Amino acid sequence: VLPIGLTLSRYAGSIPKELKTVGYGTAMDRKNHFGVEFKRGYLAQECATSAGLEFRPAHSYNYLAVPAYWQTVDCILASALYETAPIPQLEAAASGRLVLTSAVGNTAELAALGIAELLPSNINDFRTAAVERLLWYKDNPNAFTDRCERGREAMKRFDWPEVLPQWQEFFKSTSP
Repeated sequence: VLPIGLTLSRYAGSIPKELKTVGYGTAMDRKNHFGVEFKRGYLAQECATSAGLEFRPAHSYNYLAVPAYWQTVDCILASALYETAPIPQLEAAASGRLVLTSAVGNTAELAALGIAELLPSNINDFRTAAVERLLWYKDNPNAFTDRCERGREAMKRFDWPEVLPQWQEFFKSTSP
């Protein structure tokens, strides 16, 4: 209905020159009401390790510390089985980080906007595709940096000065 807004200036910083460290911006594991593990942080860790990259999960940072966390990693590998609001992916892109995410929820919209690259959600296909993409970007630093820059540029549409008028219009239209 309405886009999420971020204060992009909070995520300013340098764009990494090469892929060395993979981040994970949410809880490493969480089960739904049926006992199904849906965050699958272990999967992101496996893929980073298989690609010969350091894995550095955020765990439970206070939201005030999150922008600084993104400066300590070069990309985010989001491996969830389902997703509601992909806030970590948006924050990572705003920080100029490569965003690789499972194709769940509204992550297809992020890919269409140039913010993220989609990976299959099936566990085996995710594993194969994620390691391939990580290795490719690891071996192609110019393409990696270019992709990070394009993702950050695409995030400008989510900056509060761009988003706020849509929220204001929505609330005006709902008032009696």
